[in-house]
Order: sequence, then C-alpha cells, then structure tokens
Amino acid sequence: MDKPKLGLTPTQLEILNFIKIYKQHFDYFPTYREIAKGTIDNQEVIKQRTLGVISHHVHQIQERGYIKLFNKPRAFEIL
Repeated sequence: MDKPKLGLTPTQLEILNFIKIYKQHFDYFPTYREIAKGTIDNQEVIKQRTLGVISHHVHQIQERGYIKLFNKPRAFEIL
C-alpha cells in the first residue's frame, strides 16, 4: 500500500512546478543546475538558488511522494 503524500513547503512546490513547466516546454527534465538557475528561455520562473539547496528540496519532494529520481541526469518521474 502506498503511503499518503505529505504536503510540500512553498519552496518545494515552486521547484516541483518549475520541473513540470520545464518538461512541458522542452520535452525533457531539467538538471539540478538548470533548476538552480531558475530560468526558461532567459525568463526568470523561480528565484535562483544554490545547487545544494535544490538537491535538498528535490530529495524532500521525492521523499514526500511527488517525484521519483533515477541515478542519471535528467531522470525524474512525476508521480
């Protein structure tokens, strides 16, 4: 049985939405560096953050059941 999804913080929700928008726009998922930059086609979508902050939040989003990560670049699955 799947455990229920926990809520996301505003920052985590912002990052998850960025991942979804990026995937829709380019038809592939962003790297952590692209998420940290926070832009799509030179338009700021989210506030720029460090790679460490992005990594922490992405792993939290995974632990809360919204995405699945794979051990290679651009390897996300939206659940």
